[in-house]
Amino acid sequence: MNQMTDTNLDQISVSRSELLKRTGELANDFLDGVADRPVAGPLELDKLLAEMRVNGLPLDGDEPGQIIEHLSNLGEHALVASAGPRYFGFVVGGSLPVAVAADWLTAAWDQKRSLLCAIAACGCCRADFRGLAH
Repeated sequence: MNQMTDTNLDQISVSRSELLKRTGELANDFLDGVADRPVAGPLELDKLLAEMRVNGLPLDGDEPGQIIEHLSNLGEHALVASAGPRYFGFVVGGSLPVAVAADWLTAAWDQKRSLLCAIAACGCCRADFRGLAH
């Protein structure tokens, strides 16, 4: 690789690391305060939609950090605190730290989900057949 490519990859790596670190901070801030927030607050849908489209979609995109901050700010006003202790709606799960971490890891792997399911299913079947043989 040439110097330009190495430098570019280093910058991408640092940017990715900073973006994921900030995303983790925002997620932890939400989860740390979820017990104290209302399960659901009043939602002004028209206002929320206007905030989502505040400047339209730029042709060149936005900075990744700005996108995550904007999404977090929108979520603060629109989310149902389903991960909190006072939520008695649908059983959705997935907010346990290990479930969130596994979701992040599988998202980073960026693999076709059906392939992962097929591999996992084969492993489960094989374990079941071994159990039957004994």
